Amino acid sequence: MQDDDSLYDSESEDEDLFAFQPPSLSAPPPAAPPPFSDPSALSVASSISADERGRPTTAAPGLAPPRPSTSAYDRPWTAFDEELPPPAAKASSDSSGPARASTAPSRKDAAELSLTPAEAYASLVYSGSEATGLSQKGARRRSGLGEPTTPTGSSPSVSVDFTRWRDKSEDGSENLTVYSSAQERRIGGAGLGRSMHAEVGIEMGNLGRDSLTTKSSGCDGEEGRTYLTDAETLAHALAEEEEDSPYPEVRASVSNYDDDMPVLTFRSWLLGLTFAVLVGCANCFMMFRYPAPIMTPIVCLIAAYPCGKFLAWALPITSWTPPSWTGYNGDISFNPGPFNIKEHTVILLMSNVAISPVYALHFSVACEKFYAIQFGAGFDILAAITSQTIGFAVAGLCRRFLVWPASLLWPQNLALSTLLNTLHAEEDNEAGAGISRHQFFCWSFVLAFAWNFLPGFLFQALSAFSWVCWIAPNNPVVNQLFGVSSGLGMSLVTFDWSQIAFIVSPLLVPWWGIVNIFLGFVALYWIIAPALYYSNVWHTAHLPISSNSVFDRFGSEYDVSRVLNQTSRTLNSTAYSAYSQPYVPATYAIYFGAAFALATAALVHTALYHGKEIVKRARKIAVEEDDVHMKLMRKYPEVPDWWYCAFLVVAVALSLVVSCAFDTTLPWWGLLLSVAFGSLYVLPGGLIYALTATQIQINIPAQLIAGFAFSGSPLAVMLFKVYSICSTLVGLSFVQDLKLGHYMKIPPRATFTVQIVATIASALAQVGVKTLISANVDDFCSQDQAARLNCASTRVFYSASIVWGAVGPSRLFGVGKIYNPLLWGLLIGVVGPVLTWMMAKRWPKSWVRWVNLPVALNGAMSMPPATGINVSSRARWWGLMAGLLASES
Repeated sequence: MQDDDSLYDSESEDEDLFAFQPPSLSAPPPAAPPPFSDPSALSVASSISADERGRPTTAAPGLAPPRPSTSAYDRPWTAFDEELPPPAAKASSDSSGPARASTAPSRKDAAELSLTPAEAYASLVYSGSEATGLSQKGARRRSGLGEPTTPTGSSPSVSVDFTRWRDKSEDGSENLTVYSSAQERRIGGAGLGRSMHAEVGIEMGNLGRDSLTTKSSGCDGEEGRTYLTDAETLAHALAEEEEDSPYPEVRASVSNYDDDMPVLTFRSWLLGLTFAVLVGCANCFMMFRYPAPIMTPIVCLIAAYPCGKFLAWALPITSWTPPSWTGYNGDISFNPGPFNIKEHTVILLMSNVAISPVYALHFSVACEKFYAIQFGAGFDILAAITSQTIGFAVAGLCRRFLVWPASLLWPQNLALSTLLNTLHAEEDNEAGAGISRHQFFCWSFVLAFAWNFLPGFLFQALSAFSWVCWIAPNNPVVNQLFGVSSGLGMSLVTFDWSQIAFIVSPLLVPWWGIVNIFLGFVALYWIIAPALYYSNVWHTAHLPISSNSVFDRFGSEYDVSRVLNQTSRTLNSTAYSAYSQPYVPATYAIYFGAAFALATAALVHTALYHGKEIVKRARKIAVEEDDVHMKLMRKYPEVPDWWYCAFLVVAVALSLVVSCAFDTTLPWWGLLLSVAFGSLYVLPGGLIYALTATQIQINIPAQLIAGFAFSGSPLAVMLFKVYSICSTLVGLSFVQDLKLGHYMKIPPRATFTVQIVATIASALAQVGVKTLISANVDDFCSQDQAARLNCASTRVFYSASIVWGAVGPSRLFGVGKIYNPLLWGLLIGVVGPVLTWMMAKRWPKSWVRWVNLPVALNGAMSMPPATGINVSSRARWWGLMAGLLASES
């Protein structure tokens, strides 16, 4: 048992909080106490009698009843709000002394008779000499205060009224006691805006049958009582309230409490489906346009807040009971109360799964506009729904590896959680403590909006701030190395946040991820690429050093129409030999090599560094202790694995209909291979995504496999690519949402439901947008389309089908071909993680433990279309911006 003195010595700075000496069986009778009141102490209310089960039979005298509710939610209440007449004296006796008369303390007596929850608990668990030691220790600490003590043999009932999270009542009329530690939790992590007030009655009779009664009034207005039957249970309850995540990033962003509030309400369904359909349709339209700005989850999150507040104000508060034949027992209300954070999270989850355009529509448009093949609306609907939902089923099966572990932080979800808590928080700053989170967010938003006009419109040179090229504008070497659009971006500086965050915001990625990405980029693009270029390896010196285009032997962009049969859209070998083979610039060649290395490095790294953990979790063996968020989520029914398995079977069956019932030239085994290949990378890709907020890129290895398997069939290559990429990237998007729901304490089955409904609704809406555009825009996908609906991204998708499908990888990467050495990247991806793993085992405390080859390679995969400045500026701005924002917040 812990030493008694340590309980007090470790908290010597909080001496003024201890204004009451715990009762002791051996303490002398108290003298009349002088008036004393400690505002930070907790008031003792009165006794609560209990029956043989430990449940109270009468209300605590001296406690005011709760105030009448003025809204759908009850307001918090405190003891002694009103003067009540003292109750009649009653007899109290025990086995060691005569009967005594006891009365409830008055307001003044209660102010003098105060104790903290820790002291109340100590009074329960320590008996005999230990309790005496506690009392004596407390007496030494509080000598001269004259606190009353309990006569020998007495075991009075003590009811403690305390407030945890709030320093003011909702109407601001009262100042409530708040502990400094609890206040730090509220401001720093989390419990922003929580309103919870608890009254605890501790019956200190038989230590083996002590009872604890709690009554809470939260923001949902529901009151409940919990009865704990022993002191150990009380200790566990108090420890749970103090528990938080072991990671400071999570503590600063995510609440360690789970307030009971409505989730799947009429408001959340209405706004969630509305935003899912709107953002899906908007991004689908922009997918066919160039340039193509897109809506992001942050936009949906911010826009949903005033909409939810408006519905909470405008909708009627009446409720109605559905008919009995519906099977629903309960009332339904269009307006269950104030718009809450869980409703907001559900809206965000539904918007987030619909934020990305349906990738399968690239296949449909490419077939219609470039291959002159019409599959019809039925094909579009099936392809859209199945490609978007296969990843969902795979993500659900991986949640025990990617969602439940506390060590996988998912930085992008921490940012969303912080913003959600900020929007739903009450004022959380004290006088002289600086600005609140809400104020900081507003100022940051205004300043960022204002600054965007400077590099975006007024002085666009700040966006491509290539100051070295200004010094020597006619020097080709300087422009190749320091140029922004067609160079390697060695100038390091840009003042355009859209350039800095083009890949991912550097504020989200941890420092070791930034270092790995930057060093990988430097090694590949600032060392190897110039060496290839200036050595004219693979004829790269005849081409731009950096470009995302494919060229012919004349130095012009490759014209795929010159090597195709116009009727069958297959490769014309004679025309191909007469024209040219494709050539790629130095940076594009590095991109291919990095993609091959990443394909194997991700699998090997995951097996070496996480293999044992994955096996244990698959066998349901505990790997790490559950954090507070996992413990809080255990009260909700989990989604059974067979739900996800059944959903996967249905989605794969409908996908086979897509590939076999229509003339796609992709056989059934090819479809299964594409789904299996994409699903294989959900777990390693999820680990990278959860740690660095960057998604893994598998499009090159997917096209390589499809090109060798279905050479000469560009349609099969395209459809294989669709299902492979969607199985991975869409699956990772679903896993991210599952983790966000985990952080925000959304019931798993509610998350399951809203993700399915929003995905299907958005897919159907996007198919409708594509059909309307195709039917009403005559020159859709033409280069000079008036509204810029030139299908730029779909053209890239189509060109890739020619290179990998019609031409085939055997003509580029086969034995003896020009780019065959790039396949050595597959071996490098195997050997590299093995070497770093062995070195980390040999020197566990060296810098090698921070090396993550898949992260370094995945960061390099963003170029092209990214340029050097998009990567190099992230490392420079990370230290400045992250430190600045952290210090300001």
